[in-house]
Amino acid sequence: MVIFILQTTLFIFISHKIQIRLKDSLKAGIAEGKTNVVIKSLLRITKSDEKWHSEVLLQSARYQEILKEKKRGNRTREEYQIALNQINQYLLDIIAALPENVEDPDWSTVSEGLNDDSSNRGLLYRIVIGLVLIFLVVGAIELMTGTKEAKPEGKNDSSVGAASLTVFVHGKKGHSDLILAKKGSVEVIYGTKSTRENINEKGQAIFNEIPDKYFELGAQVSIQVRETDGEPYVSTHPDSVYQLQRGRPVYLEVELSGLDRVFGNVYADEQPLAGVIVSVEVFRDTSDIFGFFEIFIPPDRQKREQEVIFYKQGYKMNKETALPQTGVPLSTVMQPL
Repeated sequence: MVIFILQTTLFIFISHKIQIRLKDSLKAGIAEGKTNVVIKSLLRITKSDEKWHSEVLLQSARYQEILKEKKRGNRTREEYQIALNQINQYLLDIIAALPENVEDPDWSTVSEGLNDDSSNRGLLYRIVIGLVLIFLVVGAIELMTGTKEAKPEGKNDSSVGAASLTVFVHGKKGHSDLILAKKGSVEVIYGTKSTRENINEKGQAIFNEIPDKYFELGAQVSIQVRETDGEPYVSTHPDSVYQLQRGRPVYLEVELSGLDRVFGNVYADEQPLAGVIVSVEVFRDTSDIFGFFEIFIPPDRQKREQEVIFYKQGYKMNKETALPQTGVPLSTVMQPL
């Protein structure tokens, strides 16, 4: 029986019938820095869904904008990377919301941009090696005992050797700062898998089936906040990994991202208007030949709504309200005196 299973597995390996879900490939594309390729695929996937298609179009516009700014030298490498990370986070949230069986009608275009061949090959080798080791051990046990144990039908492997984990989500003011109570969810990523739970009224996300091996010394997991009702809350330490300990909770500090920047365009007579002084409190910028402006707000002055004032001699002064956390450019039209 063991030999038959090994032969079947090797046949699958040789014929390359093992496939990776499109959603996983898109996530891999983000990790490989192929943001543009992932955006193109998402635009095709969400074409029939107006809500998600609009979200992807928005992130596509933001991505093209930061590329232009980088080429013009208007952003430092660090500022560009921060903006790119925010876009990638939005894209990951969109990917997570897609159906599990989602398909790209033009998948070949995406596969040219992503490193699927190498990742598929690595996954195949790992699967085959793992199965070979398991079957060898099972075969040895069968030879020594001369008995075979049948696996009970309906048994869920994930429930065997699992432990619980509680993640407390809080703001910068401390553990009692429950800024996401009953809002959003938490995703725990371990190995090649992930699991997600909603945040309850106490700011907790409770996971009951985390595999035992991820509580062992040296095992590490990633924990991120997701789907926060349209507001881009992120972990204050997004690149951190966690060593889980049985019976001990994980405290995840989060903050509302995107409050550090107000940007957009100024127009007059349906044309970009240069030389407009744009102010947020004492911070200001002047629109360029494309009508573009960008103001960075220090941490102690950041808030959900910012009053923006536009002034240029010969034009009426404009006042607009910016919502920085949305990442949507602020546009205004100046009227001549």
